[in-house]
Amino acid sequence: MARGVRAFKPKIGGDPDEDAARLRAIREAVGPDVAIRADANQGYRPKEAIRLCRLAERFDVSLELLEQPVDPWDLQGMAAVRRSVDTLIEADESCYSIHDAMQVVRHEAADVLYIKLGKAGGLSNAKKIAAIVEASGLRCVIGTAFGLGPEIAAKLHLAASTMTVVDAVEFTELRLHGNLLAPPHDELLAFPLTDGCLTVPWHGVPRAIPQRSGWLVTIQQRMSPARKLREYRQSLFAKTVRALKRSGVVRRTSTAWRHS
Repeated sequence: MARGVRAFKPKIGGDPDEDAARLRAIREAVGPDVAIRADANQGYRPKEAIRLCRLAERFDVSLELLEQPVDPWDLQGMAAVRRSVDTLIEADESCYSIHDAMQVVRHEAADVLYIKLGKAGGLSNAKKIAAIVEASGLRCVIGTAFGLGPEIAAKLHLAASTMTVVDAVEFTELRLHGNLLAPPHDELLAFPLTDGCLTVPWHGVPRAIPQRSGWLVTIQQRMSPARKLREYRQSLFAKTVRALKRSGVVRRTSTAWRHS
């Protein structure tokens, strides 16, 4: 939160009672004004997902949505979860293509469809899925992905031009690596956020929504060794390796990282 983040999505999908307790603890830690979503990663059976949602509702977690609670092929099971709880149910692995989106809609299996640029096959297909969402009276989330600055900019354009987006656009990739963009976007499309938002400058004035065609960003053609080192040290990969070294899980050799 110190870096401006105003929405969180923990991974769950094991024991519904333990997961509900974790969500309750997160809510108590971040307070009432921060959005909390949860990704079950297909980890529940339908009845387990229903129990998780009901416990979260009882604990006043104010869970914004539950992502992919059951197996992606089990649209009937996901529809049963949706009918049984007040929490919004989101389809992720159940929705790759426009045809998948139509099947989710036909089965009334979700309230929200999760759109990723790469998963959908590009911006054009992503917009088609968004059109299906809008025509069906549902909502969508623009999901996180692994990509550099142009992908981040493309997601901003997609979100800004889609009326059915559920609040926060997910940008986990901001923590994974640098964006390799030229100034000023190298800092604007990176942490820290401004009250939960990325901004795009327009004639020197920060604005959240792009105002003309194109991604409005430029790839950094050359990067100094100092910046390369700084971006590596700030990356999630580097932080993970350091944590594993401290725990004794890995050790450094002269040639590679190896398990101990």
